[in-house]
Amino acid sequence: MEYQRRGLGMADRLLDEDPWYTGLGTTEQERQKEYRQWIDSQINQIETVGRKSAGGSGWKWIVGIVGIIVVIWIFNTGEQYTNRSPNTSPTPRSFESRPSRSTLAGEIENGKTRAKQMEVQINEMDNRLEDYERRMKSYRASGMTDDYNMLVPSFNLLVGERNDLYQQYSSLIDEVNSKVKRYNSGYR
Repeated sequence: MEYQRRGLGMADRLLDEDPWYTGLGTTEQERQKEYRQWIDSQINQIETVGRKSAGGSGWKWIVGIVGIIVVIWIFNTGEQYTNRSPNTSPTPRSFESRPSRSTLAGEIENGKTRAKQMEVQINEMDNRLEDYERRMKSYRASGMTDDYNMLVPSFNLLVGERNDLYQQYSSLIDEVNSKVKRYNSGYR
């Protein structure tokens, strides 16, 4: 009944006006359109969650959350190096304070684990971007310009997030490769 009234504009004396609904637009047509789009987005979210849970991919959520925590940790540890004044150079470590080969091996393994988590996140973002592209292409082909335009900001935001994560991933790979070279050279 609510969808018939708010989404399609059919009369319903039992349904009171809701301030949330009236805030969706200045005209009844705008409110109906916004309401239908909101309902469609909710259905898409439910279908997406249903597909993910039906496919046994709950572990992907856990990996994603762990990955986000790792990204935040990387971001926060990176700030300590960016806040240095340009004239200060890092203090060279004495031989005794350098990590042992086993410590270096542990750092390499930790870096590889973080990189794999980031790869999972990047792949999930790529899948979401492909879904956006399919929907946008369909909207454009069907002449649904408003629907297309509503997806563009979300698509662009996700592209930016994906590119930022890929830069962090690339830096992490460089860091791990540097440690591998040190390890392979017999560094003690």
